[in-house]
Amino acid sequence: MRFDGIANVTFGQTALVVSGAASLPGKQKSVTTTAFDSTSCGRSKSCFIPSDGLALSYNVVSPSHIDVELMSNANSSNEYVAVTFAGNEKTPSIECSVMNGRLPTLHIPNIDDIAGQLRTPNEQAFRESYFSNVSTSLANGTLYCRARLLVTGQNNPSFLTYIPSTKYTLTLSSGTISGGTRMVREVQTSPSLVLDANNATTSDKGLDMATRRRLNKAHAILMVLSWLLFVPTGILFARFLRESWSGNKPGGLAVWFHVHRTCNILAIVLMIASFICIMISKSWTWTGPGSTSKYNTKVHTMTGLLALILAWLQPFITLMR
Repeated sequence: MRFDGIANVTFGQTALVVSGAASLPGKQKSVTTTAFDSTSCGRSKSCFIPSDGLALSYNVVSPSHIDVELMSNANSSNEYVAVTFAGNEKTPSIECSVMNGRLPTLHIPNIDDIAGQLRTPNEQAFRESYFSNVSTSLANGTLYCRARLLVTGQNNPSFLTYIPSTKYTLTLSSGTISGGTRMVREVQTSPSLVLDANNATTSDKGLDMATRRRLNKAHAILMVLSWLLFVPTGILFARFLRESWSGNKPGGLAVWFHVHRTCNILAIVLMIASFICIMISKSWTWTGPGSTSKYNTKVHTMTGLLALILAWLQPFITLMR
């Protein structure tokens, strides 16, 4: 898979690199690039390619520099693709974006995610120090940026401080920019990994976005059926219909108990299936407290997990009565 185009750039935050002429500090220089080439993944660079039209590559050049490439499909003249490096509450990011059809540029996104403030404050003052060998392109429906990042961090949380022994989680996102706000189209997260210069790897394409959405919908539907249909029905028969449904006793058990037990079993089966669906969709990555999830999933994940544990304990508690 190759994506061809012409480069030109400015930017800021983490690094990106690729073959081509180096741009002089404070200048923009047009250079011809080979763009994103996946054939060198696992050899001269490590790659994270979670879906068609969305890719990241990185190569640890030295403890102070990392080469990075970002690529995504671009369906309009206002697009972006960004990568964040997990480490603490506010993770440093790099963004490749194009606005109003102008030349694509590399930026340091505002990690506070304030509407209308797409870039980190005083970005221009840091850009020349942290980025070199920058090139960008927007051609044939593909947005592409590359550069070399100075990863010493300078004690600034907006910039990546590379620690060889640390494991990083990479979150790759793409979407459109409208009215000073990023509209997310796709978000993919890598497993926790070490950015090892001697450990070039290539990540297999994960599930495509359509499949992930179907799994998310299946998760939601199964949970709704479980918690809003089968669990309440089981409780209803056990609490309020025990007297009126206690006549016939198939198998020696009252009808209400058969309904109660069947509903509970179905609810637990659906919960397990729903849990598997969402874990597959999230690539078996934890999104609760302590994770690097950028979205409001931490409370949902923790609350849901506790509810599932309590529900799954019910059959064992019943056996102990």
